Amino acid sequence: MVAKLAELKARSQCLQQRHALEEEEQYLKQKKEKLEIETELVVANAQVEALEELEITDSASKINRKEQLNMFKSGKSIPPSVLRPTSQTCVPNVPQTQVFDDVPQNTENATMKMVIENQRLATLPERKVPVFRGDPLDFKTFIMAFEHCIESKTDSFKDRLYYLEQYTSGMPGELVRSCIHMEPEQGYTRAKQPLQTKFGNKFKVATAYTEKALQWPHIKAEDSDKLNRYSLYLLECYNSMADIEYLRELEEPKNMKIIISKLPYKMRDRWRSLVFTIQEKKDKKITFEDLVTFDEEQAQILADPLYGNIEDGRHNETR
Repeated sequence: MVAKLAELKARSQCLQQRHALEEEEQYLKQKKEKLEIETELVVANAQVEALEELEITDSASKINRKEQLNMFKSGKSIPPSVLRPTSQTCVPNVPQTQVFDDVPQNTENATMKMVIENQRLATLPERKVPVFRGDPLDFKTFIMAFEHCIESKTDSFKDRLYYLEQYTSGMPGELVRSCIHMEPEQGYTRAKQPLQTKFGNKFKVATAYTEKALQWPHIKAEDSDKLNRYSLYLLECYNSMADIEYLRELEEPKNMKIIISKLPYKMRDRWRSLVFTIQEKKDKKITFEDLVTFDEEQAQILADPLYGNIEDGRHNETR
């Protein structure tokens, strides 16, 4: 009986916590919907103001030109205040057409540019933040998306912490959830910094890239799809070298030899000939870039829609 009572009390506490969490989720959902509506209103008001400003500018320009024309017909000299209403002094030796046409034209162009830019922003696809599950190779993409789509849109550390927990799972999610009960600003800082340390460290990222390249399964002859995947991955490693110096380890001969060993025999033979040409005839050192270029070319050859597949399709040919 005592055990049953304890179980009911535990369920009651869990139910209360669940209700509190559902209320908080509902509150955040309503807040998000309200923010979306307010954003649309701000954009709409900005467009209306821009159009009104354009109409006022065009109207003032028409009135100013009409006044100049009347004074010209009557033979009167045109004062500087009419030529350039916003200017206090006259600019000498400037043609009248350039003076009164310049300012309205610039204002019109700036206004229209702002309206067009707002319309373009409104038609962009919805930005999506990927869920980060702990792979160091995915951390850069995740943190860039999170900072751009969420962190830059709200100053509330409570919201930031909530969304950080929402878009992480596995070990990263557990790390973030351990900071949920802290004061929001402290909790968000304590949750985000360890993510950078544990998963965004450049040495760890380079190690993950290198291990994946060296442990790649062997590719069978004429397997165009797998060769293309390996080629794209090696290209990703090469592009990442610009930001991660530790990836230069892939240029070591022993590592390049392991990477080449993943290719079919005929491609390894072609690579051997290419190495001889580069080192002996051109007197240059083989680089990882040479390997990436070679692998990419072989993938393209194998993927040729007409001559890529040269396997003999005949079976049990009769004499």
